[in-house]
Amino acid sequence: MPERYIIILDTNYIRSLGVQEYQSGRVPEKFRIQLERATYRGDTIVIVDTVRTEINAFLATTVKQADDKLYCAFKLLTSQGYSVSPAFEYHTSPEMLEIIRRHCPKCVHEMPLLEDYREAERRTSFRLHPLPHRAEAEEMRDRIIWCQAVRIAKSAGQPILIISNDDIFANGAQSEEGKSAKITAVRTETDLDQRLGERPANIQKVVDRLLVFADQLREQGINLSAETIYAIEDLRNKVEEDGSITQRFTLILADMVGIRSPIVATVTVMGEQVVRLSLSGERQIDLIGEFDQEQATNDAQTLLLQSWRAIRDLQAIVRGTE
Repeated sequence: MPERYIIILDTNYIRSLGVQEYQSGRVPEKFRIQLERATYRGDTIVIVDTVRTEINAFLATTVKQADDKLYCAFKLLTSQGYSVSPAFEYHTSPEMLEIIRRHCPKCVHEMPLLEDYREAERRTSFRLHPLPHRAEAEEMRDRIIWCQAVRIAKSAGQPILIISNDDIFANGAQSEEGKSAKITAVRTETDLDQRLGERPANIQKVVDRLLVFADQLREQGINLSAETIYAIEDLRNKVEEDGSITQRFTLILADMVGIRSPIVATVTVMGEQVVRLSLSGERQIDLIGEFDQEQATNDAQTLLLQSWRAIRDLQAIVRGTE
């Protein structure tokens, strides 16, 4: 049974998907798909009042700026004796919550309580967790949202998923308080897609490579399957000097699989063959895959040669434009 989340969307995530569509009463297509997917799964989408206010303020500013330009054009034409019909009128800025609820009728609008404000102020004054990486990046609004998330988690008894690019939420999720409240924080639309049961092709390829080691991991008491892999996050690829590719990422697994998340994972690939898997978490695991050494070397050398040729061609193009 897939885990059901209470999903708290931050302002920076919503804006990253685009805001132009709200002016015509729609949400961006990617956001629409995610909202409907969450509704289908039975997840709960939460818009805290801070986010609603910030998005509405941004939309109001955007609409007014566009209207000001139209008004200048209107005044110029009428001053030159032209008749413009209909007469200019300023537009009403959209209400983001109403628009979102057209696609997610059960979207919850969460108002902060007095206790949230008081707790946020206490933590700020005493510099208590969670904290951003840089002190100057701390904002009271983040503190309030975090306190709301903790309160909701305690009352609902359901995992919380915060979608935000702010470090304070990632740090909070890794704290003892965050872990106890089952709060997770992710940053990107790909991260959210995975939590909603959708895997992009590049992520699915990593999952397939992990599953090559399923039998070996089972011998070590770890139940790895497509269903127990919740997410691949912070994926980074590096082409090594020998032509192999190292993929480093954070692995998020379901509870009770034999090892606790998050796990720092590294997969080494030569050509299309998976050579090595390393897992670093509460324990260190290093595994070697079954592969054809000669074929893997040939594949890696071919890939390396293709990379060199691509670099050479690019350099030639650059020289030709100088």
